[in-house]
Amino acid sequence: MRIYVPRQEGKDPFTVDDVRDIVSTVSVEDYDENLMIVSLAEAGTNNITLKLAVKDANGPGARVVAGQHYAIACWHVYQDVLDELYVRQPHARVTTGVAKYISSDHFDASYDSTGERPLDAHHPNLRVIDACDCEGGHHEG
Repeated sequence: MRIYVPRQEGKDPFTVDDVRDIVSTVSVEDYDENLMIVSLAEAGTNNITLKLAVKDANGPGARVVAGQHYAIACWHVYQDVLDELYVRQPHARVTTGVAKYISSDHFDASYDSTGERPLDAHHPNLRVIDACDCEGGHHEG
């Protein structure tokens, strides 16, 4: 995903260290420290790219398809990371593989619908939101 945070007068710029802190906070609070950053880079002025995974495919936040666990971060992980991002940076703009969010309000109004899409062409009847062991929308850590 790509994160853009507009520069705000009188505030420090948003950096990769801020993203690391967000992921760490969510990992500790919600996923038993199972989240990891696969890639994190500055991609131009005020732009950061991020890709997540899980350390243990059998742990919280892992994608699960037909009983098979994968070290891929599930939909809920991204939801929780973006929730935390928007608490700290409500005017951030985020682009993912399936959507663009222009603010925290836009994210809140539209993210849930992304979970309703099919996981992939091989699993057309499995919704993204169901491809994990998370309960009640978020992992119960």
